[in-house]
Amino acid sequence: MAVARQAVTAASRGEEPVSGGAPSALPMPAGVFVTLRDGEGRLRGCVGHVECRLGSLEEEVAECARAAATRDWRFHPVTPDEVAQLRLELSLLGRMEPVDDLGELDPRVYGITVTQGARRGVLLPGIDGIDTPQDQFHAVCRKAGITGGATRIFRFPVRKVMEPVA
Repeated sequence: MAVARQAVTAASRGEEPVSGGAPSALPMPAGVFVTLRDGEGRLRGCVGHVECRLGSLEEEVAECARAAATRDWRFHPVTPDEVAQLRLELSLLGRMEPVDDLGELDPRVYGITVTQGARRGVLLPGIDGIDTPQDQFHAVCRKAGITGGATRIFRFPVRKVMEPVA
C-alpha cells in the first residue's frame, strides 16, 4: 500500500515516481486497480489494468495509482492538499472466466468485463446500488457505451486490500 500512497503523493506534486522498494510477497495477480476515495468515502479516482503489463506488482500498483490520481477522466487531478484525506484501495484481480449466463454473476463477489467490437467496459464488485447481475451487466454496458448486448462477458474474482483508517 505504501507504493500506491507514494505514487499518488508524487503525482499530485507533478514529480517523477519513486522507484524501488521491497518486492511484494503477494503473487502477481491477473490485473490491478487502484481506487481513491475522499474523506467522505466518495470515489475520487479509479484506474487499473485487467491484465498486468509491467514486470512487478509494485510497478503495476504505482502506475495505476499515478493514473488514478491524474488521469481518471471523470475527475480533475488530485492536488497535494487532498492527498492526506484520501483513502486508497487495491483490487487484485483473479483470472477472467467466460460467462454464458447472467446467473453466473454475483456483483458482490465478481467483477465483470464486457466487450462489443472495440468497446470494452470493466466494473469492480461491491458497488453501492448494483445489487443484481442484471444491474451489474447494464451498468458496465452503459459505462462502455455498449448497446444491444455484449458480444463477450467475463467475470473475475477480486481481492481488496484497503488502507487502514488513521
